[in-house]
Order: sequence, then structure tokens, then C-alpha cells
Amino acid sequence: MVNGQNLSPKQLAQAIGASESSVKRWVDDGSIPAFKTAGGHRKIALRDALAFIRARGLNVEQPEVLGMAEVADWARSPADRSSEHLFRLLEQGHRNRARGLLLSLYLEGESLAALFDGPMREALVRIGELWQDREDGIFVEHRATAICLEVLHRLNLDFLAVPPEGPVAVGGACEGDQSSLPTLMAALVVRAEGFHDVNLGPNTPADALLRAIDRYGARIAWWSANHVEDRERASTELRGLVSETADRDVTLVLGGRVVRALDPPEAKHLYVADRLGELAALARGMLNGARG
Repeated sequence: MVNGQNLSPKQLAQAIGASESSVKRWVDDGSIPAFKTAGGHRKIALRDALAFIRARGLNVEQPEVLGMAEVADWARSPADRSSEHLFRLLEQGHRNRARGLLLSLYLEGESLAALFDGPMREALVRIGELWQDREDGIFVEHRATAICLEVLHRLNLDFLAVPPEGPVAVGGACEGDQSSLPTLMAALVVRAEGFHDVNLGPNTPADALLRAIDRYGARIAWWSANHVEDRERASTELRGLVSETADRDVTLVLGGRVVRALDPPEAKHLYVADRLGELAALARGMLNGARG
């Protein structure tokens, strides 16, 4: 088990089935960021170790050493990683198996956008349809959402460092939308592309989003709408948000199941995204343009 979220070269070597001397060589040549303790011992932050594993496409032979016991079954066998299998695990409430499947896909190199747009989205859409035919449908949906939130919080804590410098992206779910999952997904996707993310969470009024844009000088602002009780009011709020951001140096990205039903106006700074992959591509393009 990882002590204080830091690994020794020996622990990382054990986790990936490499020699300790190889890990020390990777540390010394800068392939793996590390620091030295007061006693002169090398230590590797768990986040940096996981980033190295992803970048090199390495197998994790002993995920328990990384504090990721739920990944063990997936790391050691060619188990079914399909959206169908994830749906079954979530439907039946197999918490650790579902968490392990999703985390193993990310460890193996799947991008966050692909993970969220693919197996997670497909499984959750099917889960969300269960209430039509099953008395326990809402319970099953809430349980599945909670499991997916656990995965996102784990990714947030252990995998994704906030970039030391770079532009800012802010966002949240529209007022009245209590969904935490979509806006947290958006936050992690832009961070993975190199943005500082400020996630205002569910039920965010438009004026709060505008204040955040101004406070942080945000280059991207996302606004998620997956559930609204009053569509006319939400549409009016959306139009006001588009109007208020027109003169700011920010790209407004709209997403969510009902956002197109709110009849968003056309605007040069407005982008309506159906997938998080589109948000990732926008963020990546803006960063590459800034570097160029």
C-alpha cells in the first residue's frame, strides 16, 4: 500500500514488474519526476508514477502496491471491458468491479474524453432508462451514478495534477440542474488538456458563472444542462449568458441532454458540444494555438 501517496523506486518496480535499477535509471534521466527525502531516499508521487505507466503503456502487475486493489482482476486477465459489461456491473451494484474496470481502462491509456463519452456514457444512458420498466430503476440509477462519481473523484485526486501554469476554464451545471457528474467530467477533461479547471458544480446560476469568468479571466466556460424544470426560464437564462459573454475573451461551451431543446442562439464565441471529446479538442486547440 502506498505510504502518503508517495512510492519508493522499489515499490514502483514491484507494481509494474520491472527491476528497481530500471526505475532508478528512469528517475535519474528525468523520465519519472521524483524528489529526495531528508535522508537522501528517492520518492515518486503516485500521480507521477501513474502518468508514467500510462505514457509508456506499461502493465500493472501488482496494482495493490499502488493502492488500487480494485484494478487487480482487470490488470491480470483479458477480462471483458465492454460498455455492456460495465452496464451489467453498474446495474447489479458491483461497486469494486465497476470501479476497477473504469480505472483499468484509464491506466491502459484511454483518454478521459473517450472513457466518459464511451463506456461510461453508454452504460449510464441504459441505466437511466430502467425507471420506465422497473420499480427499482431510480434506486439503481442513483447507485450507478454514485459509483461513477467515486471513480471521478479518484481520478481527480490520484491521476490529474493541476497544471503549474496555463489558461483557466470554469463551468457548472445550469440553475436547477442537480447533476454533479457531467460538470465534473467536463472539469477533468479540460484539466487533462492542460487547463486550470474551476468547477462550480450543480445548480449554478448564470450570474455566478459570469463572476467566475471575470474573476479568473477564463478562456473557456462550460455550461451543462441535463435537467431543467422550467425550459422557458432556462432558455432565457441561456440567451442572457450568451449575450453577456459576447464581449469577453471566452469561448462558451454548452452541453447536456436538453441544451439543444433550449434553442441556443448562434454566436461566434458559442459552441454546442454533443460529446466531451469536442470540449477536449477545443481546449487542446486553444492551448496549441497559444504555444504556437
